[in-house]
Amino acid sequence: MTAIDTTGAGDTYAGYLVAALAEGLAVKEAMRLAVAAIKITRPGSADVIPVRAEVDDFLAGSAQRIARAAHRAHRIYAAMRHQCLA
Repeated sequence: MTAIDTTGAGDTYAGYLVAALAEGLAVKEAMRLAVAAIKITRPGSADVIPVRAEVDDFLAGSAQRIARAAHRAHRIYAAMRHQCLA
């Protein structure tokens, strides 16, 4: 998966994480949503945030692809957080 545009990726990831936790998902499962990894494959910001059905379809894919996407999303989120705190 190649990053096209990271604008809003951290916000998207955080929003989906909070929503998933509010739904009662465990932290690990909530993080699996890997929304930031999906979002960064399209240019734009709020208008390209995926709907839940799209995220669920993405998660239905191979476990290896999901693990790589989640890892990338975490790295992007961590880098963005580091920049904000610097």
